[in-house]
Amino acid sequence: MTIKMVNTDTEATYPPRLLDQEAVERQAAADVRGMKDMSRDGVSCPAAMEAKKGNTFDCTVQVGPNPETVTVKVLDDQGKLSMNYTP
Repeated sequence: MTIKMVNTDTEATYPPRLLDQEAVERQAAADVRGMKDMSRDGVSCPAAMEAKKGNTFDCTVQVGPNPETVTVKVLDDQGKLSMNYTP
């Protein structure tokens, strides 16, 4: 999957390319809850996730009373991601 990137820093010469947090959270929700519930409610991913190959970070998805963890890995500098969720 590829997630669009946003750039929030107009001052830097080469600002980091950031992933779209909302899109990453929706995809994490879909991975855990299924495509029928892609709501971002109860989903938390880090802010300012840099689209740099090899970066990894965890998102938390609330499912009922239980928080579930999705590990996200950036596969390339264009925003292609791998999500790993093990129930």
